[in-house]
Amino acid sequence: MPPRKSGLSLLALTMPIMLENTLRMAMGTVNVFMLGRVSDNAVGAVGVAAQFINMILMIYSVAASGSAIISNQYLGANQKKKAKHVGAVAVWLSGGMGMLLSLFAFLFAEPVMVLMNLPPELMADGTLFLRIVGGTSFIQAMTATMSAVARSHGMAKLPMLMAFFMNLINLTGNWLIIYQPIPLPVSGVQGVALSQVFAAFCGFLLMIWLLTKKVGINLSPANLIPLPAKEIRQIVKVGLPAGIEFFSYAFAQMVSTYLIGMLGAEAITARVYVQNIVFFVYVFALSIGQASQIMVGHLSGAGRFEEANRRNWSNLRMGLAANAILSLTAMFFRRQLIGIFTDNPEIIRLGATILVVDFLVEIGRAMNVVQSNSLRGAGDVRFTMIVAISVMWSVGVMTSWLLGIVAGLGLAGVWLGFALDEWVRGIIVILRWRSGAWRKMCLVGRLGPPVSTSATEPETVAEA
Repeated sequence: MPPRKSGLSLLALTMPIMLENTLRMAMGTVNVFMLGRVSDNAVGAVGVAAQFINMILMIYSVAASGSAIISNQYLGANQKKKAKHVGAVAVWLSGGMGMLLSLFAFLFAEPVMVLMNLPPELMADGTLFLRIVGGTSFIQAMTATMSAVARSHGMAKLPMLMAFFMNLINLTGNWLIIYQPIPLPVSGVQGVALSQVFAAFCGFLLMIWLLTKKVGINLSPANLIPLPAKEIRQIVKVGLPAGIEFFSYAFAQMVSTYLIGMLGAEAITARVYVQNIVFFVYVFALSIGQASQIMVGHLSGAGRFEEANRRNWSNLRMGLAANAILSLTAMFFRRQLIGIFTDNPEIIRLGATILVVDFLVEIGRAMNVVQSNSLRGAGDVRFTMIVAISVMWSVGVMTSWLLGIVAGLGLAGVWLGFALDEWVRGIIVILRWRSGAWRKMCLVGRLGPPVSTSATEPETVAEA
């Protein structure tokens, strides 16, 4: 009998994931654009605070990543009941972690901003934004985990719809706060932060309803009685390497922000504007990588390694092509793109220079994000963690410091360090995949006994 064809299509997964990622980033871009109407300093302050918030979100990714990787392979092995239970436990686990880190962000916002070398003129706004958004980040933690669970079950459209809903609320709130068509008691950075939190809370409530009704995940606290220690250990064991990797990346970005802070407030603001632009360059390749993790996970769980191998190389080629085309486009229109956010000639000059160098970053990033996600999907999580941490610090951060600060190349030198980091990591993970070691990393057999074939459900995952 010929092998069954996988029910997971690359485009059916990638497009909703890409739209979700774009919509999530659009919230930050809207904030930056609106705050640009207030001042460039407000943009720089919020951008630095957002760096720390992103680092917190990387810690939350332990639950999201662990549940996604385990669920993908359980689903590939036709063990849907186990996949759903793991997803429910992960949502509550992320909530518990989120409450602790939210409290930390609220209490220690100002010392964190001092450690990040935020210039004095940006300190008040940065501290305020971190206290409001970081102090409620447990909402984002649980929402991110619920989104990962929905995508694992092939229902990538659900978090996309949630992200659209959040953006609509955030955009409306920002418009009301910045332009004040009716008098409001809040304005500026405080108002934008409160608008983002309210939008996140509305998205959180919607995602609970969607996950319960459409995916069939039972989020009742009864799932935690008795304490599901085995499932928590599984999630942490599988998700911790990815969480450490993502945390390390976010921390490395914070160190890079510290280095850029040595170059002045205009350099920090230029970086914030460029980051908002280049996200729309690499979002397609990022989404392909996330879809590849789901596909490889399902196929590995089903023992269909040759098909997983073919899918990986096809996904990698598509990611490289997308980043090459989009980064060249951004390079060509670099001054116009930066000009959308500011009319400061020095910021425009700095941003335009970075967008030229960023072409090198995006080619390496495509290799890295697609191939690393494929390895994680197969269960090869420790290797990607070790490579990421060792290279991003010994190559990425070190080279950024040497070229940007010591050699005096400024922001362009820092960006060249980013490029070298992505290329080295990308080449290493490609060689790892070619070695075939990932075929021995399938988690299903180590997570629990197989379900009898009479109790299994069809492998094909319906797209919501």
